[in-house]
Amino acid sequence: SLFGIDIYVNDDGEFESSSEQGLDLKRSFGVSNLVQALRNRIVTNKRFYIYHPTYGTYLYLYVGKKNSKTWQEVIKVDIKDACLLDPRIESIKSFLMEISGDKIGLSFDAVPINESNFVPLSLVV
Repeated sequence: SLFGIDIYVNDDGEFESSSEQGLDLKRSFGVSNLVQALRNRIVTNKRFYIYHPTYGTYLYLYVGKKNSKTWQEVIKVDIKDACLLDPRIESIKSFLMEISGDKIGLSFDAVPINESNFVPLSLVV
């Protein structure tokens, strides 16, 4: 219940209907909701929402830059900081990032607030 319930948004940013007769919107629960929320936060341009200027990342600024260790570290810090701004996340452990072409693969362990166990998360943006 810590991670809540939200409307499910697919990778194309579109809503889907639920399997029960297709009359209701599909929902995202628990850990999958947390993954969805973090993915949305990562792919949203920082300052896109004028009343939430810290929401999002600067990934759009890195597009077209030469792939180097320096830029990889800058991207890693930006994404990690964005994830830590989610109020449900207390800390992040073992943050791994792999860049392949125009895809960024992320794997990390998120420690939720008031929890000692971590939630392993993996996503591609």
